[in-house]
Amino acid sequence: MMLLTCPSCQADTPNDGRHCDQCGTPLRRCPTCGTVSTGSFCPNDRTPLTGNAPAASPVPVPTPAGPGVRMPPPVSPVPAPPAGLVPSRPVQPPSTRPGERLRPAIPVPPADATRRGPALPAAPPVLRFAAVNLPVAPFDVAPGDLLGRSAGRHAPVLAPLHDQGVSGRHARVDWTPGGGWTVTDVGSSYGVDVRPQNAWPTPERNLPRDQAHPLSGTCYVRLGDAIFQVTPAREER
Repeated sequence: MMLLTCPSCQADTPNDGRHCDQCGTPLRRCPTCGTVSTGSFCPNDRTPLTGNAPAASPVPVPTPAGPGVRMPPPVSPVPAPPAGLVPSRPVQPPSTRPGERLRPAIPVPPADATRRGPALPAAPPVLRFAAVNLPVAPFDVAPGDLLGRSAGRHAPVLAPLHDQGVSGRHARVDWTPGGGWTVTDVGSSYGVDVRPQNAWPTPERNLPRDQAHPLSGTCYVRLGDAIFQVTPAREER
């Protein structure tokens, strides 16, 4: 370490000290010739003295590495906000947060749709068959029912009518939304006949087999010799 001599007490002190280590005298260095003194001006050229601090090293300026290399533009300092003013923090909407996708909007159904609910299917109509010349309990027929002594769900009721000419598989009753009720002879031995309510008794006849015949309102249906009054038990809804 280099030493310098204190001008007051002539003691050696470090070259970079601001005061003498022995007497505490402030040390000032001439920026021109480097002379150390305790006064305010250099005794050689009267230059104002400064503190005994080594001169700051100049900041090296980067130079281009070669021709054609551009220097980056200087970075402008960011101005500080005025005193007492706190910068507001930008608020991001939920849909723009990093890593989050925009969620589609959920459609809201109309108020009347939530009250009504889904439409219920229409209840199928029903026909009531009641025997007029035999002691047989009435029964209700649904669309697609088979009538006979051994076929269909009404076989227990029609099974005793063997002597009245009711076949094991006699007729089928159907419903068409545009045409209403129909009855079809599906291969009976003694035939099927349909007559209006006020047209019985009349000479018997047999409808053509495998051809549907309409049933209008309250009417009569003959299966062999068994005669039934047919009445709509429940209208279609």
